[in-house]
Amino acid sequence: MLDDATVLPFIFKNYKPVAHDGIFLVLQEKGGASVDLNMQLVHEQSLAFNEILDLSKWNNEQLIIQTITPPSFFGRLYGFLYAAPVLTMEIFVGERMLNTRFILQWPSAVLW
Repeated sequence: MLDDATVLPFIFKNYKPVAHDGIFLVLQEKGGASVDLNMQLVHEQSLAFNEILDLSKWNNEQLIIQTITPPSFFGRLYGFLYAAPVLTMEIFVGERMLNTRFILQWPSAVLW
């Protein structure tokens, strides 16, 4: 799941697009108190490769779709053999510089 996947439904529910500036979308808060989303499972289905998922039943609804794709043999092998590079971030706090390790999580999310 994307890191920002939990915040997107909140934004969709509580903000509306009012303009765009190049590639940026300008949002305006909808009137009233902010609304939390109540998520409920409306459909669950296992699909074969190239099988179509029909979502026409929910044409006028806001849907959040979660997919789970198990990695293939080569994806598991890649995950086992691949070592992510060590990255560091330099953070300046006033005059002081802090060095911290930045750990990449993306190799575990690669779908093969």
